[in-house]
Amino acid sequence: MTGVQGDVSNLGDLDRLFAQIKREKGKLDSVFANAGVAKIAPLGKVTEEHYDSIFNTNVKGLLFTVQKALPLMPDGTSIILNASIVASKGLPANSVYSGNSLGQPCGGWGKRQVQRKEREGIRRVVRSEQIW
Repeated sequence: MTGVQGDVSNLGDLDRLFAQIKREKGKLDSVFANAGVAKIAPLGKVTEEHYDSIFNTNVKGLLFTVQKALPLMPDGTSIILNASIVASKGLPANSVYSGNSLGQPCGGWGKRQVQRKEREGIRRVVRSEQIW
């Protein structure tokens, strides 16, 4: 097992990760994509930095993780997209986090983008867990 430190919101880090996987293993059998960070702030206190930090990790990071993994995934492999149900809960001071949940796999992009790969033999699973 090899650990690779990186930031999913940094495309260079993702490129480095998948290049290492390709070099050492040649392929991926499965991907469990669960980039998630929640930072709590009331709507009136949300800053651009707060917004970007959440969306860059939770949406951008998840999307590009899956995109960059696909070339390493032969037929019969699986992509598991894990998402929060916070968008449907209406929790106080979670407006940005709730909004980013709509952009995650259960919000649609994961379902549509990975369906193409399902036709090529890659199985997709979308999970949304109730954690509260």
